Amino acid sequence: MVVGPRGNVNFSNGAGWYHTKFSHFTAHRLSISGPRSCSGTGTYAWGIRYRGFMGYQLNLRKIHDACKLRVNLMIETADAYRRASPA
Repeated sequence: MVVGPRGNVNFSNGAGWYHTKFSHFTAHRLSISGPRSCSGTGTYAWGIRYRGFMGYQLNLRKIHDACKLRVNLMIETADAYRRASPA
């Protein structure tokens, strides 16, 4: 997952590349729009976790999102990184 300076997010889940946008950041919440097949935005809780030599990890938790594809992409991408990282 690569987050650009204006909130543009590009990532691959192994099946292809997806493009979303992070917006409306607060201390513990963010709104995510995209990919194209999803309308509206989803609201997620977020946090940063230090993983030692693996660096930092973005943790996302769904608060509200009607788009199942976006939920699966955001949560599976974060979970896949977590599973790949040593505890």
